[in-house]
Amino acid sequence: MGNDRLFISKRAIRSASVLALAAVVAISLLLTGEGGATAFNADASDRDARHMPIPQQYAEQCSNGTAVPIPANNAGLVADCAALLASKDTLEGTTGNLNWSADRAISDWDGVTTANNRVSGLDIENNRLNGTIPAALGNLDNLAILNLADNRLTGKIPIELGNLDNIRELWLVDNRLTGEIPIELSNLDNFRDLRLSGNQLTGQIPVELGIPILQC
Repeated sequence: MGNDRLFISKRAIRSASVLALAAVVAISLLLTGEGGATAFNADASDRDARHMPIPQQYAEQCSNGTAVPIPANNAGLVADCAALLASKDTLEGTTGNLNWSADRAISDWDGVTTANNRVSGLDIENNRLNGTIPAALGNLDNLAILNLADNRLTGKIPIELGNLDNIRELWLVDNRLTGEIPIELSNLDNFRDLRLSGNQLTGQIPVELGIPILQC
């Protein structure tokens, strides 16, 4: 149905009928949440277990005093830096389009926003990335915005994104993603905007997200 997008509140979704929502989702998939508890809640230890182990070499690179200022006082930002460096090759694929490097301040990295000495935003829309979404992005505990829209990303949505407790906006629209929507995303109580249309996702939308049927 083209690029039309429809905002749907969780409360409206819960009160609507399955048949009406099937017609809505056939147009596009765009979920805007208004908070509230979800039916699927993993405990903290389960989320920690799903964190991607990051090789020590990346933390050492991020502690060189260039990528992260005063690394001894910014352990959280060093960890975020290491997660991004570990993600770089997987995310960009064959393009080489990301300037992420330990020889450059993380504040100057493509698409990276920091706040309170943590990575708070990752906005790499329309950058021709042709890799896959790295599981290591699930380690960015303070990430509020993740925008990977309008690229050429393939593969599945990692379950590790369900660790992003502070995420408010997740845009993966208009890529080439496959597989099902992970139920782990229903852990995320702070969602305001979830955009997944324009992919080749299959299966049903987890009922815990409030939408009964996936059409894409």
